[in-house]
Amino acid sequence: MTIQLYYQNPYIKELSAYIVATEKAADGYWICLDQTIFYPEGGGQPDDYGTIGGQPLIKSKIDGDAIYHLVKEKPSSNQVRCQLDWKRRFDHMQQHAGQHILSGVADKELQAATVGFHLSAHYTTVDLAVEHLSQKQLMALETSANELVFANLPIKTYFVNQEELSRLDLRKQPKVSENIRIVELNQYDYSPCGGTHPHSTGEIGLIKIIKTERIRQSVRVYFVCGYRALTDYSQKTNSINKLVELTSVSEDNIVETVEKMIQTDKEKHKMLNTLNTKLLEYRSQELIANGYTENGFLIVETTTDALDMNQLRQLGAMISKDTPQTIALLASVIDAVPRLLVSSSGLENKHLGQLFKTIIAQYDGRGGGNNYSAQGNCASADQIPLIFRQLKQELLS
Repeated sequence: MTIQLYYQNPYIKELSAYIVATEKAADGYWICLDQTIFYPEGGGQPDDYGTIGGQPLIKSKIDGDAIYHLVKEKPSSNQVRCQLDWKRRFDHMQQHAGQHILSGVADKELQAATVGFHLSAHYTTVDLAVEHLSQKQLMALETSANELVFANLPIKTYFVNQEELSRLDLRKQPKVSENIRIVELNQYDYSPCGGTHPHSTGEIGLIKIIKTERIRQSVRVYFVCGYRALTDYSQKTNSINKLVELTSVSEDNIVETVEKMIQTDKEKHKMLNTLNTKLLEYRSQELIANGYTENGFLIVETTTDALDMNQLRQLGAMISKDTPQTIALLASVIDAVPRLLVSSSGLENKHLGQLFKTIIAQYDGRGGGNNYSAQGNCASADQIPLIFRQLKQELLS
């Protein structure tokens, strides 16, 4: 049996312990201590990090009433010094206690039960059993939760038997029938939980909701607490200050200014796309006029350095649309990368995509397509005329 000191006092950062069992593992050694300060993963809370006998703790697991910790090498002594990664532990304590508060407030004020909980490296989430949460409801939830934080209420943890459990106003029922541990928020919220928590709500520092999303029949609430909230606030403040600097407007007007800039940019892009389409239409007519006829097909062939693949596709479609029997061989070289687009009309008995794929592979290229259009790239621009010549021979044979 391992004495779980993190339950007795979650603030213990180091201690000496004795190894009572050792098991060889593929990636190290599992060691069982007579007492431990390292919390093993469970109940939505990640496990602790730290060192045992100077070695990094890789992970922990529960085996009955014993707790095993994985280290790389077998310790040379049965007595080892354990040191906790306190920053990680306290962060988990802040997030987990913040979750209890948010879930308790949501349950009482919104009649929204918590049906999911996850504590990740950057944020924490709770899934609330409601169809929708308005911005007003979210703000009220956040305000009420922080009122409990600022009140610096005591957080109590204790084990109960079934009789004692029946007298508690539980927010949720326990998943186990023995060794039931309760986390109590000063008679406001009672919840069975096996995680680590601070002694008072004030140590949570701040609870900040950052976003929500719909998950099946629930609303997932993303939030950060304590030092994570401070980091989040600092990052967003830096971003706002940078926007203020770039736009030369006050912080109060930054949202309106950015919205106007985005709208203006959309209008410019729309106008630019219209002009580009017109230019491609003129270009297609020019290429058709300068094309040549072979075996009853109009051959349109060009290589440019001004068009991306999307524009090549548009140009190929325009050429094929305007002429009934056409083979368009289009290429563009941008940043030394040759891009090829081939389109056709009037060649129902040929699978252009398969043919293109076979030929371009001979030039260390890749590509493919359907019956009427194909695209890809080759190794160098010098190969473009060779590829186009071979394609014409195959298509017109």
